[in-house]
Amino acid sequence: MVTMGGDSWPPRTEYGDKWPAALQPYHEAYEAVCSTLAMSEEDISFEDDENLSRAKDFRARFRKELARVDESAVRRILEDPTSMSIPEWNGFFACVAISRHAFRWGIIPVVKIIQEQLVVDFPPSLDLAWGFLRERYGIDTFGGCVTSNYLCNFRDAPGSPLAYQINKNLPEIYRMTEYNFAHVFYAIEKLAHPMYTSMSHAVSCWKARDMSGCLEEVVKANDSLTQILACYYEIMNDSQIPRTYWMRYAQGFQAWGCTHVVNGASVSYDGLSGNQLLAFQAVDAFLGMEPYLSLQDLERYIPLDQRQFLVSLKENGFFEDSHRNGSDAALIAGQLKQMAQSNKKFREAHRARVRPYISQPAPERKMMTAGKGVLEREDRPTLKAVLTFLDGFLVRRLKVNSDILIGK
Repeated sequence: MVTMGGDSWPPRTEYGDKWPAALQPYHEAYEAVCSTLAMSEEDISFEDDENLSRAKDFRARFRKELARVDESAVRRILEDPTSMSIPEWNGFFACVAISRHAFRWGIIPVVKIIQEQLVVDFPPSLDLAWGFLRERYGIDTFGGCVTSNYLCNFRDAPGSPLAYQINKNLPEIYRMTEYNFAHVFYAIEKLAHPMYTSMSHAVSCWKARDMSGCLEEVVKANDSLTQILACYYEIMNDSQIPRTYWMRYAQGFQAWGCTHVVNGASVSYDGLSGNQLLAFQAVDAFLGMEPYLSLQDLERYIPLDQRQFLVSLKENGFFEDSHRNGSDAALIAGQLKQMAQSNKKFREAHRARVRPYISQPAPERKMMTAGKGVLEREDRPTLKAVLTFLDGFLVRRLKVNSDILIGK
């Protein structure tokens, strides 16, 4: 996983003029059109015809800019895995993924008339590049994922803006909301890297029956989790990510809600979701919990190297065994139980924090989340019904977390 990150986690990245010349038009095309993607709150229209026209104009400009791509040259480069450094691949991954989301919506905030477009005719150059990137990273989605749109969208230099911005033309409050929400994911993964190392070392020590070494590593993993949760609480609040801007200018763009033909059948795909973040999936796996995501969703949205890491943690975890190995393992069992309790408290806090964000009015669009698509339908026509539906997922996950604490 760290190797795919360019000997780093989160991944190292390079953009634009660092790539082979044939790929640079992708970067240049996005830069040429991104300032026309978003409109401020004052300019939001509730007229379908006006919104459709605006999205069509954006897509036409983007398609024209992408016409400069030499697809034959691009194919030759992408067929050769050694044609770029790993950081360059990662930067290109972000560029193409975010370009596809920009083309899919054509207008920010997301609006109803575009939500209803379930089939989108993407430029061939974006489809060409995405086909290679899906294979390289081992994902099965036609839109982006947390790794492409967030983790690979940060420059190495501290304080630098996102490489590919959504709200580049809008005032600071919009750009701050976009940046801080993306940075939650990046900052958590940066803090999680030592936790992953400690988890791996703990497994090795347990297998070797080195109880003191195992305890030391589990304590380190526990400390890392404490830092991760503190980071989440520090950033995920109204002063850092204003609720009134989050849904329209950070969350909506990351949705997908398109259907694509796969093996002759029409298949619907979703967009990004916090449950795609590796850190909390790793804690679940280390504690022996079943994944929150279905196998299908794991294969769609979680890169192969991350999936393999999660499987390894789950298969080699020792949460249950630590409670059955007498006094030698008692301190280890206590630390693991503390991790499970912290994990449960996080989910309780997340459940409380997310509700006010999702409850924000956005009458220009149907109710949706980025990870579960449009939620407003005949059997869920109100905000209350949608919130109850979403809360059900969190309650069920909390129960799984609670069950392991009581030995179920």
